[in-house]
Amino acid sequence: MRRSLLALAACLALLAPAASALTAVCYPTPADAARQQTDGVTDLKSGYRVESRRFDPLLNRYWVMVRDCEHPERPAQTIASNDFAPLPAEGARSLVATKPVVVRAGSLVRVVSNSASVHLETPAYAIGNGGIGDRIRVRLVRLSTDTGQTAVELTATVRGPDYLELE
Repeated sequence: MRRSLLALAACLALLAPAASALTAVCYPTPADAARQQTDGVTDLKSGYRVESRRFDPLLNRYWVMVRDCEHPERPAQTIASNDFAPLPAEGARSLVATKPVVVRAGSLVRVVSNSASVHLETPAYAIGNGGIGDRIRVRLVRLSTDTGQTAVELTATVRGPDYLELE
């Protein structure tokens, strides 16, 4: 008797997800399902239902998997949700880039140095990537009459696309 009750409980536990899938709420359009709007919702077998909701840490947003209630054998549609994830707490690492890269490693850049009486501008090659305000290494290439080509590495601050300033 006890074994049969345990077996019955196990069968009911297995059937519970299937039963909830059969009674899922269907929405008139995939967009309504993604937004989960209650206007015009029917409990019929036609329309679209939300199958899952996933978070994308790179874009910091949710994606909703929507399936056709009438034809569950068809592939689910992925729709971007308007719900954005809350920003991470201060000090937490975030996968979202904070500023765009405007200088790429290996690109030819202009390095400028300004003082009260002198304005110096010279071409250089960026050694690393950087966004505005970042300090990156650059390699100045100059021609020497004695030894040929020599390279000097300096650190400069990115001020704009392919534009750096020595401090």
